[in-house]
Amino acid sequence: MLRRLHSPLIDRYVTVSKDLERYLSRRVGIAPSRITQIYNGVDTERFAPVQEKPGGVLPNGFLDDRRIVIGSVGRIQAVKDHATLVRAFAAVIQTQSDLASRMRLTIVGDGPLLGDLRTLVKELFLDDLTWLPGAVDDISRVLQTFDVFVLPSLAEGISNTLLEAMATGLPVVATAVGGNGELVEDGKLGRLFRPGDVQTLARFLTEYVRDQQLREAHARAARRAAAERFGIDAMVDQYQAIYSALCYGADGAWRETHMSSRSTG
Repeated sequence: MLRRLHSPLIDRYVTVSKDLERYLSRRVGIAPSRITQIYNGVDTERFAPVQEKPGGVLPNGFLDDRRIVIGSVGRIQAVKDHATLVRAFAAVIQTQSDLASRMRLTIVGDGPLLGDLRTLVKELFLDDLTWLPGAVDDISRVLQTFDVFVLPSLAEGISNTLLEAMATGLPVVATAVGGNGELVEDGKLGRLFRPGDVQTLARFLTEYVRDQQLREAHARAARRAAAERFGIDAMVDQYQAIYSALCYGADGAWRETHMSSRSTG
């Protein structure tokens, strides 16, 4: 009801994902011509690759040159399904013992299920290979210590953390839900898997750990996509284009009558 009342006052709807754009068009009944989709912009200067991982972030034994750090960042709650990531990590270690000395798992974030997740880590005998610190202030430095980023969520919109990981130059493994498929070009800069699919996630982790060339190629592609498609400058340019189209007519004239009637009406 409120949407219908407000609709005459709105010239353009902006959505952050194509998924939400489809929802407004098909479910809410907004004309497609009144909807523009613009992705959130990521700060590609703050979130950027580094030549060497920063020290003083991870525990001892996590920064050895041979170590491959699998990482995730997010609130520890049911919808984020970090338990699937822990189980997939355990599956790799249990079936391929030679990787136990190389792989480490870091999940950063606080939330109601942090205690349960730590218990699961203990039950799977992953204490020495896993770090769950809770909330951390500087996420950009944390991401720079990862080699692979995983987003195992059961549902997502457009994940800012996923964009930040891509900007940091990390190959990303994410569930094929919400807007993830719009950000992750499967097989080009990362991989997509069904929510809760432990075995497929374990296989993707194994591929990245064993294949350095694949890992580095997807890392470069992720950074390039973040810089070219999802940077702040790209977002600002698209918003400016909308404002210009709304404020000026096709002949370039300022829409004075239209704008003044909106401001006084």
